[in-house]
Amino acid sequence: MRDTAFHVAGPDAGRLAACYGDDPAGGPARVDDGGQWARPPAFPAGSCGLLSTAGDYARFATALAGGDLLAPTTVARMAADRLTGPQHGSMLLGDRGWGLGVAVDPAGRYGWDGGFGTSWFTDPATGGVAVLMTQRQFCAPLMQLMGDFRDGAGSLFEQ
Repeated sequence: MRDTAFHVAGPDAGRLAACYGDDPAGGPARVDDGGQWARPPAFPAGSCGLLSTAGDYARFATALAGGDLLAPTTVARMAADRLTGPQHGSMLLGDRGWGLGVAVDPAGRYGWDGGFGTSWFTDPATGGVAVLMTQRQFCAPLMQLMGDFRDGAGSLFEQ
């Protein structure tokens, strides 16, 4: 995963896509990140702030699904829903539950939605992997798109 890091500098800086948020007047507005992605963070955290490409993201999800990154028993434990009945139905998760670092849907697929418009999931029953990359911060339309993506791509794995 040579294109995944917590910052991007030098000649690769021009490859970093712009991100858009909500403009108070309506519509999208480019987010000014203040150059935060051009320098290493004070504390790199795997749950936030990673930059990547679609190819690297797909390689990560495929390696996780194929047992190349972690043992299949470890991944199965990670992808087990840890929420209780009353904890389900949150605004961010919808009908999904939560494992150890990944969201888990009722069909057993697991993945992650990123705050800057990325989403991926793996279907352990088929080994299928799907990756969505947008340039939009979390907002209601993006959450709808991510749900449609999971439903649409997930239905391909069921065929």
